[in-house]
Amino acid sequence: MPFFLVKNFNSLRLENDDLLLRPLQKSDFSLWARTRAQSRDFLTPFEPIWGAKDLSYEVFLKRLKHNKRQMALKYEFSFSIWKKTGDIQILAGGLSLTNIRHISGHVNLGYWISVEQKNKGIMSAAVAMVLPFVFDDLALRRIHAASLPNNAASIAVLEKSGFIKEGFAKNYLQINGAWRDHLLYGLTVEEYKMGFLKK
Repeated sequence: MPFFLVKNFNSLRLENDDLLLRPLQKSDFSLWARTRAQSRDFLTPFEPIWGAKDLSYEVFLKRLKHNKRQMALKYEFSFSIWKKTGDIQILAGGLSLTNIRHISGHVNLGYWISVEQKNKGIMSAAVAMVLPFVFDDLALRRIHAASLPNNAASIAVLEKSGFIKEGFAKNYLQINGAWRDHLLYGLTVEEYKMGFLKK
């Protein structure tokens, strides 16, 4: 079913035998907050500074409201990543498609993984699942991503997913309280289709 036939925010799902990608729901709060809190030391070097209330239910609800509004406008899509283990689903991380520009046909990719689920290939699998959504359902032409030069795990995810290093941006994003240099990666629909045909 093409995405644009989906009208219910909570019905958007990307799924295979191993993973489920879907928007967060109110019922996910406790698990989401616990997972983020447990992963704080691991994530801090790669993310903006967390506010004092970042893990509060109030901020969580505001985030859900923002996500729902942005999805309705087709400007942004935020997914939680769930690892399937039998009948159990484990929250492994999150993936976002932001700053969608339909006229120019591009989108930015961001993601995070929990400390307990790192280095298991989950994020590479999740990115592989979201690319058909970007290029086929949303009919976009380019997907961009940025990585800190010392974030070897993130770079590996991008390169495994077919992204090509396109440049270097000095003081590009504020990470952990400081403006940091980033490597810039991109993947076009033509490169995506060429890679798909090679598989």
